[in-house]
Amino acid sequence: MDYVSIEAAQAGTGLALVVNAGVPGPWSESAKALFRHHQVPFLAVPQIPAAANDALVAWTGHRNAPIAVYPGEAPMTRALELLQLAERLGSGPSLLPEARSARIQVTGWVQEIAGEAGFGWCARHLIFDTWARQMNPETRAANPMFSAYGYDESRQESMLESAQIVFTRPGGCADRAVNRLPRW
Repeated sequence: MDYVSIEAAQAGTGLALVVNAGVPGPWSESAKALFRHHQVPFLAVPQIPAAANDALVAWTGHRNAPIAVYPGEAPMTRALELLQLAERLGSGPSLLPEARSARIQVTGWVQEIAGEAGFGWCARHLIFDTWARQMNPETRAANPMFSAYGYDESRQESMLESAQIVFTRPGGCADRAVNRLPRW
C-alpha cells in the first residue's frame, strides 16, 4: 500500500483513511474494503500499531486506526460512522437495505460484530491476554494499546462469554434474524 504523510493528507481535498501500517489489522482492512466497495478513492495514512502516534493524535484526536478524515467533518473511527460515510460518498450497490426494519437489523449486527464491546472488541481483549502474558510488566505498561482498549486480565472470562454469545446465543434469534432479512 502506498502511504502519504499526515501533511500530504491534510493538503488533500478528498478522503484520508488512517490505517494500520505493517500489519493487517481487521478494522483497517475492513475500512479499506468498505471504501473500495463503494469506489471512494482515499489517501492512505499510516498508523503505527502500539505506538503513541503523537502527530496523528494532534491531527485527529485519535491514536488508533482506522480513522476516516473527510474535509469539513470531524474524524470518524466507529464502524457505523465509516459505513455511513462510504454510503454517502460512494457509488455502486449499497450495503444497507432500504427497508428500515432490515437496516436496523444490519446496523445492529455491525455494532455487535465490529463495535465497542462487540465480538471483535472482546476477541482483541482475549488476544491481548495471550500477548500480555509474554511481556514483563514494564513493557506492557509502556504499550498504549492495553490501556486504550481497557485490557484487564480479570475480565477474560466475561470477554470470552461476550465474544461467544454474539454467534451462539444472540437473544436466540441469530439464525431466524438472518433468514428473515430480505435479499437486497
